Amino acid sequence: MSEFTRERFIRTCPEFAEANEAMKVFAEHCRHNHAYNHFFRLVRDKYEIEMWDKLGGYDPKHSMWGRFVGTYNEYLPWLIDELGFTPPWLEKGIALFEFGDFYEVTPVKYTLATLGAPIFKISGVLSKDVYVSVTDLLLAEIYSYEFIPINCIKRIYLNPKASEEEKQAVIEFAKKHNIELVTGFPEPSGGLRKALETLAKFLTERRKKCIDWYTPPRDVVGAALAETYDEHVFRETPIGASDALLALIKRSTPEKMPWWNYGQVKEPCYTVKCGEEELLTYKCPRCGRTVRKPRGYYYCKVCGPTAIMVQV
Repeated sequence: MSEFTRERFIRTCPEFAEANEAMKVFAEHCRHNHAYNHFFRLVRDKYEIEMWDKLGGYDPKHSMWGRFVGTYNEYLPWLIDELGFTPPWLEKGIALFEFGDFYEVTPVKYTLATLGAPIFKISGVLSKDVYVSVTDLLLAEIYSYEFIPINCIKRIYLNPKASEEEKQAVIEFAKKHNIELVTGFPEPSGGLRKALETLAKFLTERRKKCIDWYTPPRDVVGAALAETYDEHVFRETPIGASDALLALIKRSTPEKMPWWNYGQVKEPCYTVKCGEEELLTYKCPRCGRTVRKPRGYYYCKVCGPTAIMVQV
C-alpha cells in the first residue's frame, strides 16, 4: 500500500507536522467539551437576545440556517481579537452563551464536510455552508434541530466592547433568567493557547495559498487536518478525506474536475511547500529510464502504464 497523504505531509513538511500536532491538542479540548456536554454560541446582536426571550429559548424553525449552530471552541472571540482570525461570516458578536444539560447536539464531521458530503438541510434543500474555508476547522461546529430552552444557558460572557444599549440588553436578559454573567471572553492558556496560535497562522496562510471558488474548497491539506480533528473528537478512524480528494484531482483532466465544473485545481491546493521534499530515484524495468521523484508509485511515460518503475 502506498503512503497515506496525511502521513506523507507529516514526513515531508515540518510546518504541517507542527500544525497537525496543534490540531491534536485542539481536538482533544473539543473532545472534552463534547464528553461533558459543554458547547457555546456567539450571539450576534440585540435582536437575537430578544428572540431568545420571546420564544423562551432557541427555535431552529426561526433560524435562517434551519438549525441551531454552536461550537466546542469557546475561544473564538479571543482568536478574533488577539490574532485577527476571521473565518467567513464569523462575527464576535455581543455575547457568548455557554450551555449545559442539553444533549441533542451533534458535532460536525469535518472529513465529510471537506468532501462536500450532504450534512444539513435547509427547507428540504441540501446545504454545504458548514465548510467554505479551511479556517472553518477552528469553528469546531455543532448543530441541533431541537428547541433549546433558556434554562440550558449556564453562563453568559459579555463583550466589553459592545454598545451600551447592547450591554444593557444582555445584562437584563441574564438577570431576568438568573444566569451567571461574566464581563469579557474566555482566554486560552498553556499548550492550548500555543496550539490555537499555530493553527490560526497555518490555516490563514492555507486560505491564501489555496484559492478555490468551489464550496467546499478542494484543499487536500485542509482535508488532512480534518482527519486529525475527527480522529480525536470521535475516537474513531476517520475516512481518508485527503486521499480521496487527491485521487479525484489526479484522475481529472486538464479541462475540468469530475463532478465539479470549476476548473482544474491549482497545485497549492494539494501540496505543502515547506522545505525540500526528499527525492528518490526510480528506474523503469524495461527501458532502464530513471527519474527523480518524491516517494510514491510511478509508471514509465515511455513504456506505458504497465511498466511500474522501481525504486533504486
